[in-house]
Amino acid sequence: MSEKPGQSQELIMTRIAFKESMSWVRGSEKGFLPHEPGRLFYSQMPRGLDVRIHEMLQPIFSHINRDDHAERMALLHLTRAFLRRSGWQASDDCAGWLRLYISHFPCISCVAVICQFVRFFPAIRLELDFDNMWKTRFEPADQLGAERFLAEGGLAGRRQRIEQGFYEW
Repeated sequence: MSEKPGQSQELIMTRIAFKESMSWVRGSEKGFLPHEPGRLFYSQMPRGLDVRIHEMLQPIFSHINRDDHAERMALLHLTRAFLRRSGWQASDDCAGWLRLYISHFPCISCVAVICQFVRFFPAIRLELDFDNMWKTRFEPADQLGAERFLAEGGLAGRRQRIEQGFYEW
């Protein structure tokens, strides 16, 4: 995303929800990852991430460094979790669904990272939705919209509704 006045990676977030299971059997128990009803990710890199996972989901460099976008952070985190369960050679055994909501439309680098994720986890159904931050981040222009926005708590209220799962699928 090009940096425009007032735009910062810290203001963009990604919300994920997933349910994932493996088709393989480890010992006597079937592999299963718990259901995640919703979690927010920002531009903060997950700690202790294996360099091989960084190599799996590579951003595109175009004028600015794009390796810290929220979409990539969420997918790096999930890739690590899935690979811990399935192992490096069995990522295609992971099956389930993943829902991504992004507070701003994804840049070309994030689209590339999403495609790489789909390549490594082909049996995970990915549902993606996003907003245009330039329209959704600021107060509405008309009187009725402004009154509703303020009655719902303004920007703090909008963030709280997102964190509480207001944007359900």
